[in-house]
Amino acid sequence: YPQDIEETARRSHPLLEAGCGAAFTVGDNGSQRLVLIHEVRRNGSTDFTPALQAVCTAVLDEHDLSLDVLVLVRNGTIHRTSSGKIQRHACRTAYLAGDLKILAEYPDPAAAATAGCCAFANSEAAYDSSSIAHHDVHSLPPDAFFAVCQHARELAKTALPYLTPNMPLSALGLDSLQRLGLMAELEKAFSGHLPDAVFSQAKTLGDVAQGVQKYLIDNRKAGAPVGPIVPEYYTFDMFPEYLQLKRHESMLRAVTGEIPYFRVDQGGDGNAAHIDGRRLVNFCVYDYIGMAHDPEVIAAAKAAIDRYGTSAGASRLVSGEKQVHRDLEQELAGFLGVPAAIAFVSGHATNVTTIGHLLGPDDLILHDTLAHNSIIQGAELSGATHRAFAHNDWMALDAMLCESRHRYRRVLIAIEGVYSMDGDLPELPRFIALKKKHKTLMLVDEAHSLGTLGESGRGIGEHWAVARSDVDLWMGTLSKSLASCGGYIAGSAELVEYLKYTAPGFVYSVGMSPPSAAAALAALKVLQREPQRVVRLHELTGLFLDLAKTHGLNTGSAAGSPVIPVIVGNSVKSLQLSNALFDRGINVLPILSPAVPDHSSRLRFFITTNHSAGQIRDAVSAVADELAKLQHQENMSRRSTANSAEHAL
Repeated sequence: YPQDIEETARRSHPLLEAGCGAAFTVGDNGSQRLVLIHEVRRNGSTDFTPALQAVCTAVLDEHDLSLDVLVLVRNGTIHRTSSGKIQRHACRTAYLAGDLKILAEYPDPAAAATAGCCAFANSEAAYDSSSIAHHDVHSLPPDAFFAVCQHARELAKTALPYLTPNMPLSALGLDSLQRLGLMAELEKAFSGHLPDAVFSQAKTLGDVAQGVQKYLIDNRKAGAPVGPIVPEYYTFDMFPEYLQLKRHESMLRAVTGEIPYFRVDQGGDGNAAHIDGRRLVNFCVYDYIGMAHDPEVIAAAKAAIDRYGTSAGASRLVSGEKQVHRDLEQELAGFLGVPAAIAFVSGHATNVTTIGHLLGPDDLILHDTLAHNSIIQGAELSGATHRAFAHNDWMALDAMLCESRHRYRRVLIAIEGVYSMDGDLPELPRFIALKKKHKTLMLVDEAHSLGTLGESGRGIGEHWAVARSDVDLWMGTLSKSLASCGGYIAGSAELVEYLKYTAPGFVYSVGMSPPSAAAALAALKVLQREPQRVVRLHELTGLFLDLAKTHGLNTGSAAGSPVIPVIVGNSVKSLQLSNALFDRGINVLPILSPAVPDHSSRLRFFITTNHSAGQIRDAVSAVADELAKLQHQENMSRRSTANSAEHAL
């Protein structure tokens, strides 16, 4: 929203604090340019470069938007209504008519005319370099740095002589889309692949140049290791990754005295876990519609063992095909309203082998930044270029496709029906429109949306009432609402036929075990016969969300799915809260950094029809109660620290 950009600008520099701003877009040769006009206080200053830099950097950092034009005007000259509301349309008209009395402007027209550079590109003193890794230009590889400068100049329209290794990318005004373009051009120039870490973590031109040297230039020259082979190359307990894991475990023990993961459940009914002889209300399992302990589902699995044994015995392609496999796939296809489906032995492997098999080095995969690991692994396996777009941001995806679609053969858009960390869902029709506009393929991962969305549990397709043929690959797992193990791809008959004969994870794997297939098939039939399970799940989910809001709990962007986070804010407090709830008979585990950023560490609740309304009320009340205790302890600790410091002074 324009007011968000205006508020960010106002807070970015003292000269702007007392003024008002107006953000708007203007058309320019078929594209849109972002313009911000902002007032500055009168303090006699004539050097507005630091203020210009501060505004551009703040807007880029907070909103990932690059200002095309920034105009600073005197305080009190922005158009307002009699009540003080900003008149953005009037400001836009004045800007286009050239009627503004400008104090300073970015880009500086005079500088651009004489030097071809941005207003503050050659003013390195204007940068806040406290957090920038400094590079000596003589220590950087010349080919890599020159290539980075060439492509950065084209994107930022900045003269090459003014580019230095320590120049922040933010000073060039490169937003995430433009950085994507920079990385894509560099990959194309050097015929290689830059890891996402280079794309996401680079702060300066020197950082990018070092990444180019390491991954695009040195990799082509890499041979046998030079020098002695150290133990971390061949001894597992010396792997740096393993040592990092042990440091993480030490942190867990330091906070709670134990590791809260891999606790053994001795077995029990649907809504309970039995751990160390205690019965706990269980919010850690995704048996969303209560099928795992359903008598009909259990009986079907037992009957399949009697008929087929416990294993398919071979790959389905050669000798492992069972009638129950075909029955399950036909039932899935009919339930989803598509011509065909194929079942795999693992949900994770379904994405990995399907994406890895259908896409290749000449292709592009664009996935949500919160996409499941299986999507990322499949993209890596494929060898295709793959990039993330901002979460659920179809406009950002559209911009990426406009910029890059023509460079690739096949392009796959990969999104999820319900995101497993946040419990929110995408505007599927928006993404389908982009698929059609840019002629791409689309995969929708319904691991957490099958059985939970739509009136009858048919997932996000039913929720948004889209035509099934508008999505190429409907992917889902059998381990959640269908109370079994495995995954599936549903879509056209041609797609399924091709996967059955060629997908490595299907051809070279044993078939799904018959009891697992029978359990999923039975659960699917029960769901169709008892859609009230889905209605009940929606009621319980709504109850949890309403109670959480009443108690002031932060549930983030959760939007009616049975995945509900309670965002705590840091890993230590999340661990402490989980431990306190465990002591109160509630089993819910923390999600910590690096799975999520530390500031959004959380407890994740899975709501199922096994829960009662009373259990949900008790759980939400307990969370609020224990959070209040932790906050009180934190406040007391701060007061004690402050008193000690005051006494020392």
